Amino acid sequence: MNSIKYIIIPWLLLTGSNSAQAITLSAKEFNAEHQRGVMLARAEKYEEGLTVLRTLLQQDPEHYAVIRDIVIITTWTENCPKALQQYKRIQAHANQESYLLGPVSQCLYETGNKKQAFDKLESAIAQWPDDSELKEIRSELKRREKEASAPKSNIRLSVGTNDSDQGNQEWFLETRYNRKLQENIEIYARFITVRADDPRFETGDLNRVGVGAELNLHKQWALIQDFSFDIDRSGEGGSTTTIVHSPNSLWSFNLGYASFAEDLPLRAKAQSIDANRVSTSADFHTKDYLWTWSASAARYNFSDSNNRQSMSTAVSYAYVLRNDWEQRIIFDIYKSANSNDDSAVYYNPKNDLSIGLTHQLDIVYDTRFKRHVDHIYVSLGNYKQKNFSGKGTWGIRFEQEYDFDDTHSFGFSIAFNQRVYDGNREDQKSFLVNYSRKL
Repeated sequence: MNSIKYIIIPWLLLTGSNSAQAITLSAKEFNAEHQRGVMLARAEKYEEGLTVLRTLLQQDPEHYAVIRDIVIITTWTENCPKALQQYKRIQAHANQESYLLGPVSQCLYETGNKKQAFDKLESAIAQWPDDSELKEIRSELKRREKEASAPKSNIRLSVGTNDSDQGNQEWFLETRYNRKLQENIEIYARFITVRADDPRFETGDLNRVGVGAELNLHKQWALIQDFSFDIDRSGEGGSTTTIVHSPNSLWSFNLGYASFAEDLPLRAKAQSIDANRVSTSADFHTKDYLWTWSASAARYNFSDSNNRQSMSTAVSYAYVLRNDWEQRIIFDIYKSANSNDDSAVYYNPKNDLSIGLTHQLDIVYDTRFKRHVDHIYVSLGNYKQKNFSGKGTWGIRFEQEYDFDDTHSFGFSIAFNQRVYDGNREDQKSFLVNYSRKL
């Protein structure tokens, strides 16, 4: 709603009049005070602006423009019941402005009067067919209607394998059940099991259960709280708290703390080494997704006294951007440092640096499925570790995604990479399958 603040009233010259005046104001003084109240509200001093406007109503209780602006400013405070109460005083007024009817329609929807909200919007759009603000409001409300009528539950299953821990094959299975209780509250339960082929790493197997909730506290803020525990081993409970801030549709920021980090090397888990983790990240994309940027940083405090700090950033540019075909170049950097040296049982370089360049190809197919997309990634890079010279790395990954209909989704990926550890090259393979169903 804030975007319509700037089109309410033409600019007028301001005077030094005081809104608390008991005397009758001249027309010029009245208009100047009116403008001052609106300007205060536009500066997000909502209550100060409303006080000025309410004072003016003492002189002219039926002044349409003043009541109109009181209604609009009250919607900015997200007090829809009060805004609609004020709107009743002018709802029969002829030639109401589009910038009034838009937020009033939103408030009608917010207070449960959905049919009345859409009726008012359609009537306003018929009167102002070129008003983009009204059309955006209608699109947003229709999206929310569709989302409200969508399935409330979703179950997701992931199965995969990789040999990324210095040649040791690792298998995992994860299943997750989500349930939306209200528009701003979603709960979930999850289970993950991890197994290693090598019996020496059997003690690193995971059988972990987690439950949590995602709360949308405000349009721009969300809180995700997760609690988990190992069903075989006591004393391995954990809590993960994540705060998400999305100031607009282009930016997103995360800040999280995990008392038991699950993304640890297999060799560390096999030695009953755990860690807590503090992490933060930021993501940005242009409106057309031509450019994207992301960055993240994390600190792990291992129970073997090792402290690891890592950071990464990536920027991408789509030199071909079509609905059915996209080609993108991605440049990324990763760096880490560990307080302990290579004496740790897991891979633990004192410091390292990885630089990579990836070409991403996305192909959208016109098939009988609701959606079918292929992704192909080809990457080249260089990895340098302290006490070892830098060496080249490469990788290729192929993914397919299918939305069979509005309910069933399926995807898989297969990857081949060559990495460098302690100056030695190591081939790595991974495979992942995902299935999702809305209930």
